[in-house]
Amino acid sequence: AALLREASPRAAAFDFTAIAVSKNLRGSPHVDKNDLSVQYALSLGDFPEGSGELCIEESPLVVRALETRGRLACIDGRFPHWVSGY
Repeated sequence: AALLREASPRAAAFDFTAIAVSKNLRGSPHVDKNDLSVQYALSLGDFPEGSGELCIEESPLVVRALETRGRLACIDGRFPHWVSGY
């Protein structure tokens, strides 16, 4: 909660109901069907730059790769998304 409060006014107002913690996750493309709103993601650890990116399919032809190591990212999990390889 403290991390969200410090990130931005929008994040500080975010009312979350769950938190997920994973280690060395390489996720396959999926949609979070139970999401009602956006989600925030942050990765920590010692892994090569440019790996472990959070990829979001914004449209059938556009995929955005976000660097989340040490950075809080806001995404809509109702769009296909995954974590790239390490």
